[in-house]
Amino acid sequence: MSKKCSFCGKTKGKRGCRLHDMKMICPRCCANIRNAECDPCSYYRTAENYQAEKYQKSGGQSFTIELDETVEKEIDKALGEVERKRFAKAEKILAPLFQSHPNNHYVQYGLGALYAFKGENRKAVEHFQKAIEIFPFFVEAYYNLGIAYTKEVNIAGMVRAFRRVVSLAEPDDLVYREAKGMLSLLEQSVREVNGTDLDTFIKAQDFFEKGMVLMETGKWEEAIDTYKKSLTLNATTPQPYGNMGICYAKMGKKEAAIEAFDRALGIDPNYELAIVNKALTAGLASGETLDAPMSTIEYYKDYKEKNRSYIEEFTKEMKRLMEGPRSKM
Repeated sequence: MSKKCSFCGKTKGKRGCRLHDMKMICPRCCANIRNAECDPCSYYRTAENYQAEKYQKSGGQSFTIELDETVEKEIDKALGEVERKRFAKAEKILAPLFQSHPNNHYVQYGLGALYAFKGENRKAVEHFQKAIEIFPFFVEAYYNLGIAYTKEVNIAGMVRAFRRVVSLAEPDDLVYREAKGMLSLLEQSVREVNGTDLDTFIKAQDFFEKGMVLMETGKWEEAIDTYKKSLTLNATTPQPYGNMGICYAKMGKKEAAIEAFDRALGIDPNYELAIVNKALTAGLASGETLDAPMSTIEYYKDYKEKNRSYIEEFTKEMKRLMEGPRSKM
């Protein structure tokens, strides 16, 4: 059972207060008693930096983030329901709060937690990002954003979120230690599997994501150039080669497309997307373009990790389309 704030005795205590022997304190009481003696505390520095940054951006106008004890108590209640997996009850609390307080960072955080527990990680990411946009020093939101990115297999997003946790939290905070540990494990894994450092790996992924955007808008040549930049930094993953193959096929460059698919399969012989797209491209006449519809598929997360077969599902869909609708006698 979570302890109440040692000062107001009403709201859930969320952090240890260094001025009072690390007794648990809620954000509101923390803000109320905060003074210059708090300087070593990360929450004090966070508040000072946040106020200074917003003051500068506003052209000299002071401001405060929304702090509403009633709202915070309701969010804490909702988070309790989320932890017990009573999602309907949590949503019943959160929905009206979102309508009345959409710019409250804690409301956005509560919704992010709800969707994260439900396994709807993309929605969770959206709300955690909004919470951080409202309050850029929200350590817990950064941490949970990193977890959501992990489940979405978004390594770059995860690393950036966890690095933010490490820069803002106190070294003795649990989230600091866990974020630091996750970053250390990932750094080691990337070096062992990809033979590169984490920053280089992230830059390669950034180029890959940019290439995806270019593909979705039909900018095939620009996408190919961007995938090549990704491969210059990290040539150990098959996806850039596979997507280059699609781009070449869309441009009617059959031989270049087949070569790109072969490069992808050289890295992962079981990469089903390249297997299917190579087969489709091989059936094209010289100069003919691949007219198959574009769809974004996260193969390793949605198929390989879940033991689904893309080839099997693709074959079934093609069979269904070829048979067409049937009328009943």
